[in-house]
Amino acid sequence: MNDDEFDHDAKRFVAGAGDLGISLSPEQVQQFRHYRDLVIEWNQRLNLTRIASEDFVPLHFLDSLSLMSFLPQKRPLRLLDLGSGAGFPGIPLVIAGYDLDVTLLEATQKKARFLTQAMSALELSRISILPFRAEEAARLDGHRYGYDVVAARAVAPLDRLCGWMLPFLKPDGIAIAMKSSTARTQDELRNSEKAIQQAGGEIMKTVKFDLPTTDIQRMLVLITRRRRRDR
Repeated sequence: MNDDEFDHDAKRFVAGAGDLGISLSPEQVQQFRHYRDLVIEWNQRLNLTRIASEDFVPLHFLDSLSLMSFLPQKRPLRLLDLGSGAGFPGIPLVIAGYDLDVTLLEATQKKARFLTQAMSALELSRISILPFRAEEAARLDGHRYGYDVVAARAVAPLDRLCGWMLPFLKPDGIAIAMKSSTARTQDELRNSEKAIQQAGGEIMKTVKFDLPTTDIQRMLVLITRRRRRDR
């Protein structure tokens, strides 16, 4: 997708964000375009994304912004983007102006370097990078039981993912697993119930929705932590 194509697609992007209840200024749209350019440039050297350029806006940007309706109302929020990769969903949420302090957890050093460069290029001040594995980061002061929200997008099956997410949550925090709404995800959900309970969590609810401007149905799995499990 070149700049002209993005400009043409910007109307679709703004309309899709509007469907999510989000109003984007021209300056924010321009910042999203800059972010897209950074990802595409670095993707030539790193495996940041396999999503085709023509699907970039809905499958990366709108998918990330779909979280905003399900975040707690308290302000500001401290959010951990677990397995951030190219910065989704954390960076789009900050660009869109949500009152968040975001930590991007990314163990792959090359990807963590990209996130550092992107944060600087986009002049985003409320983002920090945590270049550790989840198991290591969860032992660090200020991170274990330190977050209002932990979000993970296309990271791992729920039975493993819950064990990585829950140790970061405050007592009233929410873990949000971003999934495709498919029969396979339904099976994954059923098969993970025991693991979630053993990790000290419970499923609050699942939410299905149509991703704006697409025919794709997505699912969010919202999990809360019932008790602390110090190790």
